[in-house]
Amino acid sequence: MKNIMVLILSIFLTNSTNAQDKHILPLQDGKVKYTDIIHVDSVSKIELYKRAKLWLVDSYKSCTNVIQLDDNENGVIIGKGFFEEDMCKLGCEHIIVWQVIKIQIKDGRYKFEFSDFRIKPLYPEKLTSLPTYDEPIEEWNENKSFYSNVDAKVKALIESLNKAMKTHIDDNW
Repeated sequence: MKNIMVLILSIFLTNSTNAQDKHILPLQDGKVKYTDIIHVDSVSKIELYKRAKLWLVDSYKSCTNVIQLDDNENGVIIGKGFFEEDMCKLGCEHIIVWQVIKIQIKDGRYKFEFSDFRIKPLYPEKLTSLPTYDEPIEEWNENKSFYSNVDAKVKALIESLNKAMKTHIDDNW
């Protein structure tokens, strides 16, 4: 009986710890979301739009089309991209973390939003004996280092975007 109580307590603490580990990622209404409004003084909507579009294409080098919505008139670009991450428990598995990137642009400022994070296997064909998965990151149950790595990668993407949006594109070649 004592062993059963220890097992139940262990499972409870593990699930509680994993739930706390997810708090590394910013949550809005129970969903992981990174968002901010950045001011770039004296830069036109057209120039910021070009910079955002170029950043998306350069940052997500996948064979599929990254840009899902390209609305120059309203200053909105929506893309879907991913990065790889390792998930290590009993062994290591390479997974991909998909996310939707929305950039809204006005004269002198832009708003970015990274959201709709999903976890998928990188090589689903290698998981023939296991069910494949495609889950929202909020439902994923992984350790603190996994969430820390995801957070670091998203913050690096945001830093890269902010740098690109402040860098003049020299198109006089």
